[in-house]
Amino acid sequence: MTTTHEHIFIDFVCMYTPPTEASAKHLGEEQVTMENLGWVRYDPFRNIDNLELLDEDLAIYEIALFGRVGGGTIVDATTIGIGRDPLALARVARATGVNIVMGAGYYVDIVHPDDMDGRSEDEITQQIIDELTVGVGNTGVKAGIIGELGCSWPLTDNERKVLRSGARAQQETGAGILIHPGRNPRAPFEILDILEGAGADAGRVIMGHLDRTVFDSDTLLEFAERGSMLEYDPVRLGDVALLAWRERHDPRRPAARLRPIACRARSPFQDRAGAGRVLQVAHLYVRRVRVWPPD
Repeated sequence: MTTTHEHIFIDFVCMYTPPTEASAKHLGEEQVTMENLGWVRYDPFRNIDNLELLDEDLAIYEIALFGRVGGGTIVDATTIGIGRDPLALARVARATGVNIVMGAGYYVDIVHPDDMDGRSEDEITQQIIDELTVGVGNTGVKAGIIGELGCSWPLTDNERKVLRSGARAQQETGAGILIHPGRNPRAPFEILDILEGAGADAGRVIMGHLDRTVFDSDTLLEFAERGSMLEYDPVRLGDVALLAWRERHDPRRPAARLRPIACRARSPFQDRAGAGRVLQVAHLYVRRVRVWPPD
């Protein structure tokens, strides 16, 4: 069993949005517990503790649970800008026996390095190639996939540059590309246009987060015609429902939100489906909030 989109370690405080209500401000700095879990899940970006997954022992515990129920491989989508940790991932893989595929490249523009404007497409391309073939820095730990490459809506110039670099690195290495699209139904189309324009193979592109990006079945099937892999994450129905309620993107019941997936399953494109849990925030950890003691 493979899960295609996780964040075993992540520093996502860049997305922290403090509560605006005076009486709730202290909740933004509390540790995630069973007592505040409902409040955190309603808006996972308003609690700092929820946005940091930094505990290696906890990561080993959680990934070992995945292995115990038959899990074999995890694609860790954490890229540059949100705390990618090659050596820690290697230690977790060795401790648990679960294969971990690390990503190469950059997340969204707001967490790019300060000198990103001055970095050339050639430099970024070579960096991604080196991370796949030699290793990240001097760690000796190699990436196994390009991405997730972070995209905002609308795309920034530097995000376009990273996409083109990822496409060129794919041509050189054959690695797949995992995409974090901006929050607009047309974002996946524009991203794939850029990737293909730079030489990428659409059949080796995974378009992530489709559950919160494309809600209409006709639009989904239109995009599926383009030939990329279709990724749905998160797949936990409770979190999907709360996310939809908060964002007002699609306030239907969870089963209704899965109709596009059923539509896809009845289509000729069902063999290009993938799913991930997106272990990205602390409230999804089993041990962190003690929702299911496994022993």
